[in-house]
Amino acid sequence: MTKTLITLLLGVIYSWPAISMAQEVDNLKIEVTGSVIDSLNNEPIPYASVSALLMPNQTCIARTVPHRNGTFLLELNKDSQYAIIISCIGMKTVTKNIKTGTSPINLHHIMLEEDSQQLGEVEVIAKKQRISLTDNGFSYSFKNDKTLLAENLLYAMKKVPLVSVSGDGTLSVKGGSNYVIYLNGKPYTLANSNPKEVLQSIPASSIEKVEVITNPDLRYGMSEGGSILNIITLKNQPNNYRIILNAGGNTHPAENAGVNILFTKDKLSASFGYSFNNTQLDHVPSSSYTETFLNETDKTVTTQEWETDGNITNHLIKGLLEYNIDTLNSVYADANFMLQRINMNTIYNNNYQTPSNPYYHSNVFDKINQHDGAREINLSYRNLYPHKKRERLLLTYRYAFNPDNKKNNVTERSFTDSENKDCYNEYIHKANTKGGLTEHTVQADYTIPLNKHTLSIGAKDIYRRSTSSPLYYEWNPETGTWIEGNKYAQNEIDKFKQKQNIWAAYLSYQLRLNQFSFSAGARIENTYNKIEYSNEKENEYSYHTFDWIPRLFLSYTLSQYSSLSLSYSSLIKRASIWQMNPYQQQVDEFSVEYGNPDIRSEKINQMNLSYYYFSNSVTFATWLDYSNTDNAIVKYPSQQNEKTIAYTYDNLGSYNKITGFIYISYSPTEALSFNINGRVGKTYMKSTRLDFKQHATHYSLNLSGDWNLKHDWTIGAQWGIFQQEPEMQIAYNKFQKYSCYVQKRMLDNKLNIRLNINSPFRNEKYREAVQHVQNSNFSRQTRFGIVARSVMIDLSYSFGSGKTSAKRKVIINNDDLLQNTGVR
Repeated sequence: MTKTLITLLLGVIYSWPAISMAQEVDNLKIEVTGSVIDSLNNEPIPYASVSALLMPNQTCIARTVPHRNGTFLLELNKDSQYAIIISCIGMKTVTKNIKTGTSPINLHHIMLEEDSQQLGEVEVIAKKQRISLTDNGFSYSFKNDKTLLAENLLYAMKKVPLVSVSGDGTLSVKGGSNYVIYLNGKPYTLANSNPKEVLQSIPASSIEKVEVITNPDLRYGMSEGGSILNIITLKNQPNNYRIILNAGGNTHPAENAGVNILFTKDKLSASFGYSFNNTQLDHVPSSSYTETFLNETDKTVTTQEWETDGNITNHLIKGLLEYNIDTLNSVYADANFMLQRINMNTIYNNNYQTPSNPYYHSNVFDKINQHDGAREINLSYRNLYPHKKRERLLLTYRYAFNPDNKKNNVTERSFTDSENKDCYNEYIHKANTKGGLTEHTVQADYTIPLNKHTLSIGAKDIYRRSTSSPLYYEWNPETGTWIEGNKYAQNEIDKFKQKQNIWAAYLSYQLRLNQFSFSAGARIENTYNKIEYSNEKENEYSYHTFDWIPRLFLSYTLSQYSSLSLSYSSLIKRASIWQMNPYQQQVDEFSVEYGNPDIRSEKINQMNLSYYYFSNSVTFATWLDYSNTDNAIVKYPSQQNEKTIAYTYDNLGSYNKITGFIYISYSPTEALSFNINGRVGKTYMKSTRLDFKQHATHYSLNLSGDWNLKHDWTIGAQWGIFQQEPEMQIAYNKFQKYSCYVQKRMLDNKLNIRLNINSPFRNEKYREAVQHVQNSNFSRQTRFGIVARSVMIDLSYSFGSGKTSAKRKVIINNDDLLQNTGVR
């Protein structure tokens, strides 16, 4: 201990001259601070340009970009005269003349006004800035894009950089489906499970902006290679309201309708909404062809064809309340409820051939009834610092429940005589499952700003409880009653329970120095898992795991229009209840699926290099992602017997993925825009246990164009080609999509009518999505029917009083689980 103290003392003594010299240099400079504010709405303007010109020769000696809260800092020489120039696209440039002395100078709020020029009787107004860079991504301002006022949020999202929306309403980010949707800073689980239906029910006129968070910090949590779409809603000025109605339908067939009400009374802001969506399944065709290799020369062949009818109905109810206690304290609450009803009827025609028995035919009639209700509640308290109104403390609580209740009734008829179709064996059985996932989360976040430095600390506790109670019955034709049992070999488990408790804490540090921004942090997690069986106590077990999750991020702001960033992070992904539940779900003799309670969580390491450039006419972004995991949770097929293929989950091997992306948007005029969104990647998979190696290329390319015509008409078209990323022993075919639309805005943008046609030149109603499964024992090719040609119409109408503004709320995200929790 003494030796260590002596070493430290000597280090201080020898470094003192260098420290003294640095202090002397610092003593020759003073700090000039201020904040850049929009004069119309008193909101900060992040990433404007702030320059210091040494007078009188006007030499630029310092330049910086404000933080996203609008504040900036310049270090200038003492006893000198400067002109401080503040500029931003679409705003009038402001000049502040100062003379430095020995004390710091605070320019306080610098108000920028919109730039307009009078040319005779024609007023030319500069286009408002819509895209702004942030510390961990960028944002797109809906309120500055008047063409979106009458759109629904789903189709308005296509204006957001890196986001694509196909003609059938499929949303993708960075060319894929790996993204998480937030609403006012909290995970929007309702939209994550049903993005098309939920976003379609929200009018774009109720949205202030959408933030694309490409480098989530430790508070948000992280998803592999993914991004966060944070939707920031508007709230009315005091004592005003807005009502928004929407309805739509298509030839799929499907129909939807909804109403949203937003109002503010003094310090209280609220919104309530209800939406209805019904999707019908109309003779959806599918088929499969399976070969099982018995030896080098013999094999069995199974062919299956099936059609599905039915409907899926969703009723969504959501509410949001925010109360501003004073200028520094506020409370927030939201609640989301979903009632879902699924009715599906599927008829299978199966043929099975072996070397010894060339004919075996069966018909299966499968009826599924599912009545679910999910709920989610979020509560939070926020406290701000008096100076600059930055967040200091955030306390949050989240409750979510996702049920798993199904009824499956099956009638099987097997034929062994090809000559006599009236002679068959009939077997009737059913399976009922009852259970679900309950989740409670509490989180505390505290931020300490220290001039150029920011320190963030936080803690979180997640408690989860999963249950599943399967019941099996078969029909006794002699007594005409249901009796317990099933002819298939089911696991003898009466009730499965999983308890999980996660304690986590994080520490994050950020330094912003002129154009440079650096952050580093780590989160530690202690996880307790317990598996219980009501009738197999000897198989119960529990275990603890401890994980350390680092994050590093470095960015350089080249200008107010562009930035370059590099990041590294790791994350934990835990198995869902459905992946762990050993209950076997088997409809017929040819396939079975069950979970694996012995799955462990997977840890993923990922790196990202990205470059962004934004202006009002051109947007360009490119980035490179790499990720690796050595204990990936994989759904894989295996041969259970000559007839049956089994699907289950396990930690099977390693995944290495490298993916490149590019996004280009060009608007030569305010009325015309073109977009290119592309992705190409390579995935390497390896499993020692399965003695398996696989690598494959996956890609996507999406091209779109929009033209705003006179009299509030808009037309557009889109084309895309996609090759889905492979899985272990599973590959997919590529496919193309194309669509066109026409839109009309009326009644001062209050009413919007949109007609969209998907695949107008296809003759068939359904296209095929093909899945290929291949290993050393068998091969299977499955063709799924997906709607191809369809015509859709959407209408929205809004009315009310007052203008709008917005405020962001940040709640809780749990994205470690391989399933969404909350309202589904």
